Amino acid sequence: MRGHTLIELVVASALLAVVLTTVLSIWHMMNRTSAAQQADREGRQVARTALDFLSSEVQTADLIWTGTNTVNGHVYHVPAPSVSGTDLLYASPEDGTTWRVSGVYLAPMNDSTNPGAQEIVVEQFAGVTPVRPGEPASIDLQSLTTPHVRTFLAFLPAGNWLTVSSPPRGVGFDMTFFRVVPHGPVESEHLVANAVMRDGL
Repeated sequence: MRGHTLIELVVASALLAVVLTTVLSIWHMMNRTSAAQQADREGRQVARTALDFLSSEVQTADLIWTGTNTVNGHVYHVPAPSVSGTDLLYASPEDGTTWRVSGVYLAPMNDSTNPGAQEIVVEQFAGVTPVRPGEPASIDLQSLTTPHVRTFLAFLPAGNWLTVSSPPRGVGFDMTFFRVVPHGPVESEHLVANAVMRDGL
């Protein structure tokens, strides 16, 4: 039985290297695909969670302010009824004597891959007492400070995404989740919901 020649050993080593490279490439591709799919699911879920949260909030509210109001240094431009816009400002009853005031607006995300992406910011002020007892419309919005802030990384494009009903007893949401994933597919989903205050049904 003869031994292997040098040429045969070189060829065998080369073939082994090719096989190992192929296997490693496939493994890396599968991991990258799995990570991209996971990121896609998580990104879409954030957008859906934001929509569910805001819909529930509107249903429990009993007042939506329209027009321009400044709260905690942020200027809200809530659209007139039947007009699309980007901001929302509403009050929800807590115990009959106090209300929770909530402001919603878009803010740029710090994402170099998606430079135009917007996140949803929700500022909530609890335990607010109206100037006139029982009348949330009399709340002094400019006196509100120290909110609880909640942020949804929703990857929305800049622009209008909500419409206040006429009369202002509900809100229609029209959200487009759009995200470019490095080394992955473009993720997108169109989400629509209409929320009406319970006493507006």
